[in-house]
Parts: sequence; structure tokens; C-alpha cells
Amino acid sequence: MRYLPLFILLLISGSADLFGQLKNFTTRKSFSHADKVTALTFTPNGKKFVTAHENGLVLVRDAQSKKLTHTFRGHTDDVRQISFHPNNRYFATASDDGSVKVWDLVQDTLIFDSHTILPSAVRPEYFSFAFFDTGGKQIYYGGSDGKIYTVNVIEGGALEIYKDYGRNIFDADIDYIHNRLALVEGRFLRIIDLNTGMELRKILSCNGHFVQDVKFNYTGANVATICRDGQLQLWDVDTTAKLNEFEATQRGPSTEIDFFPMGELLTGHVMTKAIIYRPSTGQVMQNLSGEHTTPVTKVDVSLDGTQLLTADEDQVKLWTMDIPPPAEIIEEKKEETAETPAPPVPPTPHTPPTPPVVKKKKPQQAELESAPEPAPKPEPEIVDPRNLEGFKLTYNTRNLPDSLGDRSVKTGKKVVVNADDIEIFVWDSEYEDGDTISLFLNGEWLLKEYALRNKKKKIRFSLDPNGDNYLILHAHNEGERPPNTAAVSINDGRRTKRISLSSDLDNSDAVKFSIAGTKED
Repeated sequence: MRYLPLFILLLISGSADLFGQLKNFTTRKSFSHADKVTALTFTPNGKKFVTAHENGLVLVRDAQSKKLTHTFRGHTDDVRQISFHPNNRYFATASDDGSVKVWDLVQDTLIFDSHTILPSAVRPEYFSFAFFDTGGKQIYYGGSDGKIYTVNVIEGGALEIYKDYGRNIFDADIDYIHNRLALVEGRFLRIIDLNTGMELRKILSCNGHFVQDVKFNYTGANVATICRDGQLQLWDVDTTAKLNEFEATQRGPSTEIDFFPMGELLTGHVMTKAIIYRPSTGQVMQNLSGEHTTPVTKVDVSLDGTQLLTADEDQVKLWTMDIPPPAEIIEEKKEETAETPAPPVPPTPHTPPTPPVVKKKKPQQAELESAPEPAPKPEPEIVDPRNLEGFKLTYNTRNLPDSLGDRSVKTGKKVVVNADDIEIFVWDSEYEDGDTISLFLNGEWLLKEYALRNKKKKIRFSLDPNGDNYLILHAHNEGERPPNTAAVSINDGRRTKRISLSSDLDNSDAVKFSIAGTKED
């Protein structure tokens, strides 16, 4: 799971039929190498892609020109995983040589090497994963010794042991929306909340077989595992319920999996092809066949879902979408996005960017904006007609929101933003089923008795840099499909994040906003 730009959110919020128009892919270019491909990924913006090889060589190519732009040498064994910082500049590599390294594409250099801070006597045999957290400064990495290490690689800091499970961690994925890790430990799948350090779930996956790969979907609600026997399993993260299981490949060389923004899933196959599935049903959406000569073991989907990477033992295939996104998607992107400045460039590899100065200001009344709505549908029945102005937010002994009116408030979700002036979009990400909501923040109602639609509602407001900022979803009904659920994307001027808030007539979901650089961050 990776950071979500606004275009991804537009795709996710579109109809399910949209994927049917966009699902056809053709190969653009093949890249052959003498050494086996061990890992690959696109940059967050999809303009470049990175491949790693069994001798530790890391190559960066331009996705349009196909030209090699960077060559990084430093690892002495296979690179197992590559993951990017959201600014497209830094990326981390985890290797079988027992090291994690962070590279700078702008300076074309190495800025962090775990070997320099971890004595050789206690180094693990290998590292299987390394991820930047939602703030983009801290990385979490782990592997064969069962420990999860964390360190601030951008500003510098001491290495800490975040968790110690005492058993090999074979693979992992990160859910950036909720800041959670999914860890593969043999036959078990663990879900860790990085905000609290708590283990949320432990799932016995793969029916006694080892888990080969794990991926969160783009909303973080589901996680998929591919098993050594070729079975693919889809899980609900919150309930640990198994949503589906089907044979995605035959027993043989292990393969990776990756989700599309709209939920479809790409996986390799022993029959020299890659396959796009609808994981909820096991339906094959497209066979990407006829291009590879050996089993496909590595796959990656670009964040906008328009490019794919597939690799067999020594070839990488870059696939592109036949049909461009519909015009209305392009127009909506133009209206709702703005150019954001690139992060400051440090003068040297070890000098961090100057942190932005947070200008303190008083919270102000929200400014509500939205595009012209289509012909209005009949207003749904409002179950809770009471005067919202009489509602008060109460706190518990831990100084956390306890109730709003007579509804219990569920806390736990947290989003770190880089400014106190932010913009959010609220919408029904599935289909319009009559959900009506109100949004409460810092003693004010930002939105009152609003009928959720697929069309996004834009809200601008200011956070209190000196206080708590809890956005609470109050449900007036539960629509046709309980509970009342709203998709929310948050834009702080530098990046966009998405969360999902779900409330019913007894409980109200909440998310806490923290401003980067404050004590709460």
C-alpha cells in the first residue's frame, strides 16, 4: 500500500464500470538483464520505475523515454523490496545482505545505511521490508531477527527497536491511510497500528501453507495474501473475516500481488503470464499473456492504475493502458487539484530540508464550496431531527472525545498534515444509498444534514495549531446499507490522504488532525 494522490481518489470514487473501460493493457517495452530481477516498483508519480537485481544492482528508468537515469551500487546481495518516499525523491531498499539503504534521486547518492548504526555482531541475516511512515521522515524496517527497527532518516536520530517478535518476518506491507503494517510471520499475518504500537489483528492465513506476499488495498479496509499453494485469500482487516479465496496461480515459483486503485488485483502466474483479477469474486479481468518466457514472479501497479510492471527471471515488461481516462475525469482533476511546490532540496545528502513554518491563527468558520449538483434526488428521511446546535462534545479522563450528544465517539484514526489551512472532500465512494451526515470540528458544524453523493463536496477550514482537532462524523440515518460511511480526502497543499469514516445511530467516528512539527505530531 502507498501514498494516494488526488487522481487516485478520483478513480476510486468513480463507478465500478470505469475499470471496464480502462482495463486493456499492452506492452510498451521490455528490459532484459543478465541478473535475476528481485524487486521492482514505480515512483509515486509514475514517471520512473526502479528494478533491483540479485547482485544488488539498483536501476532507475524513465517510464516514457525508457532511458536509464540512475544506477545505484552498494548492496552485495539480493534486494527484496523497494519503497518510495511520497515526494518521489527518496527510496529505501531492503536486502539479503542484512542492510537497509535510503537513496536520494536528486543528489544521486546514498543518504542512509543501516550498517553504519547496527553493529555487525547483531545484524540480521536479511531485511525483508522498509517503509517510510505517513510523515515521510521515519522508516520502519525488519527481517530475519523478528525485530522492527525505526529511525528518522531525513533529520537524523537514534535507532530504536519498535517491536521484537523473535521470529522471521518474511514480508510486509503498509497502509498509509491508517498508518498500519501487515507483517508475514510464516503462516500468520499480523496487523500493527504504528500510531499506538498495538497489534490489532493476528490472522492464520493460507490454510497451513506459507504466505508468499501480502498487500493492503488502497482504502486499507482489505488485505490480500498469496499462498505457496497458489491460493489467493482476501481478508477484512477490521473483522478478520475471510471475504474470498480462489486459485490465482498453480504451485510453483512464488509471485507477488498488487492492487489497482479501484480494487482489482494483479498477480503473476507460473504459466508465463500475469493476470488481473476481481478479488471479491475471483473473476479474471484480463490475461497479460504471450510476453514472458518464464513464470512471472514480480508485479507492480502505478498509483494511477494506468501502468503495470511484470517481471520473470530476467525480463521486465512495462504495460500501458490502451484507453486514456475519460474526459470528465481529466476535467475533474483540473478543477480539484493545484500544483504543489516540490519539497525543499537539502544542500547536502545529510542536511534535512528546512521544516515549514506553521503560522498560528485562530480557527475560522469553514468555507463550503461545491460544483453545481445534478438534478436533486428526493431527500432521504432524516432519522435524527434534533437541533444540532444543542450537541456538546464531552471528554473522558484521558482527555479524549467521549461523546457528542448522546452518541459515543470512536477515536484512534489520526492524520498528520503540514499546514493549519486544509481542504477536504467528502463523498459516497460506493453508490448513493441515502446516507445523510453532519461534520463537527472544534465546537462548530462544518456541514449540516448533508445527503452524501458520488459527487465530492469540498470544505475548507483552519485547524487550531494549539489545540486538539477532532473531525467527527454524525450520522442522521444509516441509508440502505448500514452503517453510514463517508470517504474523506484531505489536502494540506503538499499531499493528499484518504480515510473512511463510518458511523451509526449509537456511535460517531472521528479522526484527529495533527500538524507536523507540533508536539502532537
